[in-house]
Amino acid sequence: MILTKEEQELIIDLEKINKMTHFEMAKFIRFTPTGHSYFDMSKSLHKYFDKRFFAMGGMTVEISREIGWPETNHRTKKGYKRWVKKLES
Repeated sequence: MILTKEEQELIIDLEKINKMTHFEMAKFIRFTPTGHSYFDMSKSLHKYFDKRFFAMGGMTVEISREIGWPETNHRTKKGYKRWVKKLES
């Protein structure tokens, strides 16, 4: 069976989402720039990402505190670009 480029990309994205931990998904939600394909409501990835994230417990107070915000968590500022590159590879 030959898959289209879009189908191949969808499979790759689903595999990436499936490998993400609860913490990684929460961090991704908080720090990923607007417009990322995982949050495009017209695509099925958005629904899949949300369903998986909320099945894990969603954004808990504990995870939210651990992640912090860029203004208050220097580790997040420094590591964010590397983290996103690692996730996209």
